[in-house]
Amino acid sequence: MPAEDDLLLAIVEAATLFRWRCHHDRRSDLARQQGHAGFPDVIAIRDGRIKAFELKSERGQLSTDQYAWQREMPANSHAFEYRVVRPADLDDVIASLR
Repeated sequence: MPAEDDLLLAIVEAATLFRWRCHHDRRSDLARQQGHAGFPDVIAIRDGRIKAFELKSERGQLSTDQYAWQREMPANSHAFEYRVVRPADLDDVIASLR
């Protein structure tokens, strides 16, 4: 199973391949940021649909800030999906990006 960095690379590559506009802030813990910490790792948008992915190792837990973002996200629907993604979820995530 891929490590979290490998998981990130696989998801960004799949999103790009399937023509999603994709964004990830590398090392957001070191970057200058405005607003609240804990924003999802990957945002992908295509044809009015948005996917927000928070990447975690198999045993990784959401931080307090990440959990706050999760609580505030709208309910999953055809137009929006928020998901905590672990290495075991990779095939399903790639399929959702097709």
